[in-house]
Amino acid sequence: MRQILLTGATGFVGGFLLQELLSQTEAVVHCLVRSPNPAEAQRKLENHLEQCQIPWEQWRDRILALPGDLAQPRLGLSPEQHQRLAQDIDVIYHNGAYVNLIYPYRALRSANVQGSVELLRLASEIKLKSLHYISTLDVIYGKTGPGKTGFIAEARHNPDHLPPSPDLGSDYARSKWVTEQLLQQARSRGIPCHIYRLGMTTGHSQTGFSNANDMFGRLLQGLVQLQAAPQESFALNLSPVDGVCRAIVGLGIGQLTQTAQTAQTAQTAQALGQTYQIFQAQAIHLSDIIQALRQRGYTLASRPYGDWQAEISAHAQTNALGPLLGDPAPDPDQNQIPDFFNVMDLGQVVPHGLQGDRASLAWPQPGIQNIQRYIDYFIRVGSLPAPKSPHLSQPGLSKSGSMGNNNG
Repeated sequence: MRQILLTGATGFVGGFLLQELLSQTEAVVHCLVRSPNPAEAQRKLENHLEQCQIPWEQWRDRILALPGDLAQPRLGLSPEQHQRLAQDIDVIYHNGAYVNLIYPYRALRSANVQGSVELLRLASEIKLKSLHYISTLDVIYGKTGPGKTGFIAEARHNPDHLPPSPDLGSDYARSKWVTEQLLQQARSRGIPCHIYRLGMTTGHSQTGFSNANDMFGRLLQGLVQLQAAPQESFALNLSPVDGVCRAIVGLGIGQLTQTAQTAQTAQTAQALGQTYQIFQAQAIHLSDIIQALRQRGYTLASRPYGDWQAEISAHAQTNALGPLLGDPAPDPDQNQIPDFFNVMDLGQVVPHGLQGDRASLAWPQPGIQNIQRYIDYFIRVGSLPAPKSPHLSQPGLSKSGSMGNNNG
């Protein structure tokens, strides 16, 4: 039976990534959890899976919580534990990171960069292991010209091409960019490293379970808090977390069936790793999100975009969107709009590499129904206040939000 090491299992994406690894393989999954002892690590992991509404009990004998710390030498393990892990593990899925869009690089380096270096060491000790790294599309989002930001053209269509020293939007993105550089160097030295860049990952398409602190969760909360929305209708790529994780594991599952020796001797680009850019290609429009909120009973006034953003900035200390907005009055001619309104145009690589047997890994159907699930979930858990108006009936899809299945 194969054995997998997974980091970040107690994070939002990590819980569903663990579910996919357990359901798509027969492997035992060792989950590195930042905890002082095994009992606390197991409790923390199980509580998180319960919150995510993941039926983990059916895989109880294949889930092993391992107390450790990405920010520490040898992952916080004893020499004996580290050696035993290097001997037992066949594959590494590295999803763990310190996620903070405000902290400086020096505060993120130990967990995000040095932790990845420790995992590269583990991947090369005793036997060769493939490493699957969960990154972000923010590593290719930066300055594209004077006064303009967007997705770097070369990296959009050639995922393995990273621009040198890009002007990225946050030091968190910089820490992921540095790690990708290290992984590409490791590939050149024979370590199979696969990179998965994620876009805006939203809640589960069936249960509605969502992360109130991610960009989309903050967007919903910010609109409701301000009781106003932009008149303009931007497009967003919203990728349900279950579709994202299904694609990650589906893309990497061939590596789980390869032996390390095969990967080592093949020396092909595919064996030594690929870079995938994973997001839902079919966009949903901001107008549909506003419609969904209004049909749930929220009152949202319409404002010109510049006025709306200025209002957010004026309430930056209390509005959920405050930390995510840039200049209070962007120049529309320069297209200086927040990251979450920059729709992707990478349809041919979504998800890049899903071919042949993997083509059946279809994305969950996007649309306003999912938005309603997320809104209802946030109301249930208190992230959104209950609307003052009566709860209205389920709406149909509007013209701009009408979408079918995307089979990637």
